[in-house]
Amino acid sequence: MAYWHCDGRAETSTVVNIGRRGVFLETGRARPIDSSALVTFLVHKEQIRLEGVVRHVAGGRGVGLRFTAIQVGDRRTLLQLLDRLGRARAVPTTHFSALHGPKRLARHFHFS
Repeated sequence: MAYWHCDGRAETSTVVNIGRRGVFLETGRARPIDSSALVTFLVHKEQIRLEGVVRHVAGGRGVGLRFTAIQVGDRRTLLQLLDRLGRARAVPTTHFSALHGPKRLARHFHFS
């Protein structure tokens, strides 16, 4: 399950699919493409908090979010989860994002 906030609405959704770059969440409520989202997963008593953007909408089924930022400790937990699920791939590179100033960049990994 994931708790997420997007387009002024908070919701709890089932995680249909998750990967290194994004997640598909089950929801009956469509969100506009390019909407920003804050997502929290609870995995083995640890939280994974990340930022994302809506990239795909499957009307009445769910939304696909591309991850845009995640804190270093949460990134490690996410990659461990993906490794357990057998879906881990190469470690993402960091880059500067216009959404985050230099202070936030130091605390986050950004996905390209």
